Amino acid sequence: MNNIYILTLKIAFIKSHNKPYPRRGWLFYNPLVWLLLLQPISVWSADYRMDNYRAPTPRLLAGATTITTAELIKLLQQEPVLLVDVLAVTYRAESALFDGAWLLSEPRANLPHSLWLPNVGYGIINSQMQAYFSDNLAKATQGNKNHPIVFYCIVDCWMSWNASKRALTMGYTRIYWYPEGTDGWKEAGQTLENSIPVPLSME
Repeated sequence: MNNIYILTLKIAFIKSHNKPYPRRGWLFYNPLVWLLLLQPISVWSADYRMDNYRAPTPRLLAGATTITTAELIKLLQQEPVLLVDVLAVTYRAESALFDGAWLLSEPRANLPHSLWLPNVGYGIINSQMQAYFSDNLAKATQGNKNHPIVFYCIVDCWMSWNASKRALTMGYTRIYWYPEGTDGWKEAGQTLENSIPVPLSME
């Protein structure tokens, strides 16, 4: 059953049921209510994945080209490509003391010459994160919406799927989604290099 439908059904059922029950109330005694309330809820939007970002992903993304490791290697040999790592990082308040630098809990090795833009792959991002995303893409592509961009993260990561879709809505026309991410790149014997995320100003 569609999760949003289940959530809607829960709310409607609770609001519409007025039958009195003794002492603890009808919610406690009604088995149907308990059945509904105990159903797991996975928030899903028709546009973006909204939770459980580390989970199996679909094979395709409408408007983008899904690319394998072998295909990515070939693409990199053919023309300049912007590689964008979107692995999430917790942004700490003290980052403001370091000019917006992300304070990493552990090092991250990604594809060489990648642009690391953390957290732009969440289902919902605020205006500041949207500006961070759009400004850095525009700068890296020199405003060329036809420049090839490859988004990746790690295997089974919806962040790269969301970020790819978000870039499509921003008018970028050559979006490649690399679902194997750094895991697939490493397994293929390709080189990874330590990386630092692009700073995020909180001003």
